Amino acid sequence: MKIRHLKRSEDFKRISRQGEKYRGKTLTLAAETPDENESGLVVGVVAPRKAASDATVRNYVKRAIYGFFRREKESYVPGAKVVVSLARNIDGDTRNSLSAEVQKELKELSKEAGLTRR
Repeated sequence: MKIRHLKRSEDFKRISRQGEKYRGKTLTLAAETPDENESGLVVGVVAPRKAASDATVRNYVKRAIYGFFRREKESYVPGAKVVVSLARNIDGDTRNSLSAEVQKELKELSKEAGLTRR
């Protein structure tokens, strides 16, 4: 299964506003119901400056989120469209703890949203 990145702001807005939202401690996941005609997984990540003032931290978190979906792509329902947003200030967290927290929370939120096959 292939993973595509959301690129158009209209797509981000549509999924963020119309999709089902699932909130965790660090992340907010907005998901649009899977389209049966599409294959693959479409992922967008929003890391606002409010959540992490340092650009390197924001980029690290975005890479960690995209990496998670790339590793776990086979366990997701084909045609799912997801937008993941940082929901709280993460300044001061270490990279190791941040990466582990993001992965754990993405698993929980994805399961709650019904996006995983398992």
